[in-house]
Amino acid sequence: MHRLVLIVTLALAVWASALPFVLLLVVPRAGIRTAISVVLALLAGISLLSWALCVPVSRQRPAGRERL
Repeated sequence: MHRLVLIVTLALAVWASALPFVLLLVVPRAGIRTAISVVLALLAGISLLSWALCVPVSRQRPAGRERL
């Protein structure tokens, strides 16, 4: 369970730290609407990657049978 929380937290931290750079690169060239779309697409991509990393971990141990 702790690994799942760590992966999701790390994914959100990566997204939050990439946010200013994406906005600085996209807003001057394409505008705020496109920048918001790019940021949301980046969030979706990072979320899918996080989900892909979490699913195999959660399927290894059945619920209720945590390691001590």
